[in-house]
Amino acid sequence: MNALLAILRIAWRDARRHAARTATVVTLVALPVMLIVAGGALNDAVAEPHDALATRLMGRAALLARGGTAQELGARVDEALAGLAASTVQLAGGEESLSCGATTLTAKFVVLDAAEDLAGLAGGMVELIDGALPAGPGGVALSVWLADTLDRQLGDTVTLRDGETRVVGIVRDPGLLALPLIVRVVGAGADAAESYGLPWILVDVAERDIEAAASGLRSAGLAVTDRRDVTMIDDGFETTVVFGVGTFATFLATLILGATFAVHMPRRRAALALLEAQGAAPSALVTAEILTALALALLGTLLGTALGLALSHAVHPSLAEWTGRLPSAIVVPWPLIAGALLLACVALAVVVAIPTWRVVRSGALRGRLTTAAPRSAPARLAGACLGGGAAGVAWASTSTHGAAPPVAILGATLWMGGMLLAVPAVLDVLGRRAADWPLAWRLVARDSARMRDRHAPVIAAVTASMTIIALLVVLARTLEVSMHLATDGAPLAADQIVLEGPSAAALAGQLRKRDDHLASSALLAAAADGHVLRALVSDTSAPNAPLGPAPWIAIGGSETLIALGAEASDTTALGAALVAFRAPRQVASDHIAIRLDTPSAPTFTARVIPAAPILHGPALLARPDFAAAQGWLPTPPPDTSLTPWLVRFSTPVSRQLADELGARATRTSTTVTSHLDSAPAHLQFDGLLFGVGLATALCVIVLATALSSSEARRDAATLHSIGADPTTLTALRTARAAYLALLGGLLAIPAATVPFLALLTLVDIPVDITIPWSRIALAVLGLPLLSALGSRALAAWSPTPLVARSSHH
Repeated sequence: MNALLAILRIAWRDARRHAARTATVVTLVALPVMLIVAGGALNDAVAEPHDALATRLMGRAALLARGGTAQELGARVDEALAGLAASTVQLAGGEESLSCGATTLTAKFVVLDAAEDLAGLAGGMVELIDGALPAGPGGVALSVWLADTLDRQLGDTVTLRDGETRVVGIVRDPGLLALPLIVRVVGAGADAAESYGLPWILVDVAERDIEAAASGLRSAGLAVTDRRDVTMIDDGFETTVVFGVGTFATFLATLILGATFAVHMPRRRAALALLEAQGAAPSALVTAEILTALALALLGTLLGTALGLALSHAVHPSLAEWTGRLPSAIVVPWPLIAGALLLACVALAVVVAIPTWRVVRSGALRGRLTTAAPRSAPARLAGACLGGGAAGVAWASTSTHGAAPPVAILGATLWMGGMLLAVPAVLDVLGRRAADWPLAWRLVARDSARMRDRHAPVIAAVTASMTIIALLVVLARTLEVSMHLATDGAPLAADQIVLEGPSAAALAGQLRKRDDHLASSALLAAAADGHVLRALVSDTSAPNAPLGPAPWIAIGGSETLIALGAEASDTTALGAALVAFRAPRQVASDHIAIRLDTPSAPTFTARVIPAAPILHGPALLARPDFAAAQGWLPTPPPDTSLTPWLVRFSTPVSRQLADELGARATRTSTTVTSHLDSAPAHLQFDGLLFGVGLATALCVIVLATALSSSEARRDAATLHSIGADPTTLTALRTARAAYLALLGGLLAIPAATVPFLALLTLVDIPVDITIPWSRIALAVLGLPLLSALGSRALAAWSPTPLVARSSHH
């Protein structure tokens, strides 16, 4: 024990003596920890607890029931709850148009029978900020966003669709702060709520009667939400993502740390030899190195935790504006900190223990001081990993066995590990074949082959980072192209504009006055039993064989039909009850069978017209009179808060018009989308991913090159003594950075192939792989150039002294 303590004191003295290297190690540990801690703390702050989500959706009720009109819903609920001690509150919701001066906005609204409902069973659905809830039809409560946008205060008036009314309260939705919201009271039992949109009923029963009440409501044909189903959700997906990203960052940091310790190993080998000569046991030397690394991991974790908490507290005041939700207080994520500490300890222990143990076992310490590099990982192990990984993924991609997913993951991991293990062998081969290369590149290749343990971790870090980024970019581009093909063209035609937000209806009304206006229409969906209706499209010859996904059904007339892309001559198709804008490719007839995706599954026939639907738009249109006869109610489309408007022009939308509308819509948080905005979306996403990948790999290269150059002072002095000028030495340093970057980028291409095939096997996406070769070429060729420029700039900023100057000269 005394010997171990003595060795530890020597190790700590060495760590303090080389403060720059120690600071680098601690920093590389701290950065991933900071990412994990800050991400976890901020995620906990913005994540809505499931109980709070249930309260926002259904107040304090145990059940929420939807379906039919207000009268139908009330009768069904009363019948279903007969014999049970239950209390109910009926509400309605939809959209309301309000104006103040020249500004007209559309807002979501909640209609109550009595103001006391929001203090009772509906408590928590809306939060009162100032004033009071309206006591009757004579007042209205506005959300904070609406009041600020319209510059209204308590006592001021606004104009609703049924006349002018006074603002008596200020409210907000605690989960959606930017939601334009209106709260009205129509009076107990009033039929006026019938005209306000979809009704729903909150039901509160004793816990022992919840199952019976829910079963009775569902038997009555109602859509039922059980509070327990909302509050019991605990997937932890966001936390897993945060920790996964932090793990990837730790992996990259581990590779950089491996390069750091590999660069340091020649000098450290001499110190270990001296300690062994003094009688230190080899096991004690390895233990001391590991304990020192664990101490550095602890320091890095403490620093990263402090930085992560400081960052989360700095960002916390802006969370409400960014997320539109009231954040909770910052809480220290102790489980994530413990996981980050474990990751850091394992990473540092591995990158220190393996090279130290290899040096001790090789006998390099016995009887001599040497700087010879230890033997690299055998190429046979790399070949075994590559072969096993490829075989595993190939089997998983063609098998339906339940073990296919884990085998695919294992195969991708083996392949990636084999590629990283093969780096030393690649360096060795290139070093032996560099005889005809230019001088700088020849010296760099031979130096990299001679000191494989110093340079292999650098190339492995670049390969790993570029591989992950390449996987994400190829997958993103594949999905983007597939989505583009699924819509048979651009998401929007050149003559269409989609308006969505509080001022969408007002802007659409202004555009109606333009001479080049063809049609404008609200995109309203058909709803029944509290849900937007969807349809299964089938061939009329085989009505039970679905041919595509379930699209939602819109409600509209000829104006909607033209706005969606149909020609004026196609409006005669509205003689049919349902119109399909585009038949599936397998259907050649002019009529297709439409089967509703509901328990009763009624079947209808739709007339087909040759107009491709817009992206995320309806593929089916129902006449208003037909929808009313079926009991379908108009509601906003799926995944939208307010009803969007579609405007079609006789000429393509110009950039000037799009910018003009965008400037007018910005103040009211309304979005204006045209073909000018939707086309390059994937390019922005791909560019962001590649930017992150290039920046990460560039940092790895420049840092590792700086570390390698700092440890190569003796080699530089030797070259200088035989006549090499500073320009040649700078060229060597620049070539080294470019060589490592180019090799890492080239290896990333085959390294990403098998994991990508495994990913497709796991998610089971039936699409063709689309590879953005131009971006990959830009990364492979641009990374060496950026690395060379960064290394040259670093050399100019911090030149390495070639020889020691004596005071006698």
